[in-house]
Amino acid sequence: MTITRSSARAGLLAAVAFVLVVGVASPSSGAQCRAGFNERGIGAGCAAPGGSAPQGGGGAGGVPQTKASDRAPLTHSWYGLGFCLTDASGVKTFDELASRPGDSFMANLAALSDMRFGDSSYVSVEALIVERWIDADGNEVGGSTGCYAEPPPPPPPPPSPAEVWASVDLPKAAIEIRPSIPATGMDTKFWAVGATAPISVSVELRGWTATTTARPVKYFWTPGDGRTFSSASPRSGADPLIHMYETKGDYNVELTVLWTGEFDLSGYGVSTSGIDLGSVSTTVTRPVHVREIRSVLVE
Repeated sequence: MTITRSSARAGLLAAVAFVLVVGVASPSSGAQCRAGFNERGIGAGCAAPGGSAPQGGGGAGGVPQTKASDRAPLTHSWYGLGFCLTDASGVKTFDELASRPGDSFMANLAALSDMRFGDSSYVSVEALIVERWIDADGNEVGGSTGCYAEPPPPPPPPPSPAEVWASVDLPKAAIEIRPSIPATGMDTKFWAVGATAPISVSVELRGWTATTTARPVKYFWTPGDGRTFSSASPRSGADPLIHMYETKGDYNVELTVLWTGEFDLSGYGVSTSGIDLGSVSTTVTRPVHVREIRSVLVE
């Protein structure tokens, strides 16, 4: 249970009193309980039959300790009040305040709350219920106490398909041309190398791992003279794309490769597979000079 400085003082007193008094007023069958002040502070205790572990309580901060197997069975647990104090530097201090024997319960609780909630040297004050576990020999053998651990920050947003594409180093295509200096009126052969097969790669983004599979699915060719062609494969020297230039000059041959893919995402306890990447394209160009061949009539 945690009550912050922003809580109303009356709310604090009522809530803590409810936990310490009502919480021990309904023990497990046969248990003997008491509430009030003792030499350890504000508290309440239950003697559970058969030495069973105490019920309720715990979780007030830190890692709850469990009794060692060689210790005597637990007979009761004791509850008290503590404060987690946070200064301007973010440093937390736990202060478990003892009560003064003989004082009334609510008066002592009010004094403790006024003291800590009125302390302006701390930027945050939290009231905590603490628990102590007592064995049959009267020894304190564990319990829970201390400031609550800070909750882990939420995970960063997972990478988007655009971020994954931007992180994947796609192979660059290259354009092969035969003959290397084409001539007008003759077949010129084109094919692509370097971006011809699927790839699989893993990339790290903000602590997320994206295992990506990308594949080239379409090739768009522009010889530079206004015509366009497409093919589902990169073609090859044995099966090239064939084009005939009609006019000599300098041209830029352009090849655009269309990629699609998907990725599996893992990280921060999350695992998802088969996320569609959509598509991206990469483009390369190669200059080419086309010479002119004239026919000459020879007598």
